[in-house]
Amino acid sequence: MASHPLQITAWHKSFYSLDEDSFCVETARFTGNRTGVRDSKVPNGPVLLLASPQWHTFVDHIKGQPAAWCSTA
Repeated sequence: MASHPLQITAWHKSFYSLDEDSFCVETARFTGNRTGVRDSKVPNGPVLLLASPQWHTFVDHIKGQPAAWCSTA
């Protein structure tokens, strides 16, 4: 049986979110130098775990997008 990674930090909401109803993404650090990403509107939903290189690639890509990439629809 595979062990589940331990969460190291609390979930942090994206600063691109404008108000409580439009939060889109939350992140937290996990063991194994991984970052967890989840939909803040579904806190008990699935978590995408990304290793450090993949996380940095994702962030670099998002930085190149307009702030409106996060939709509340």
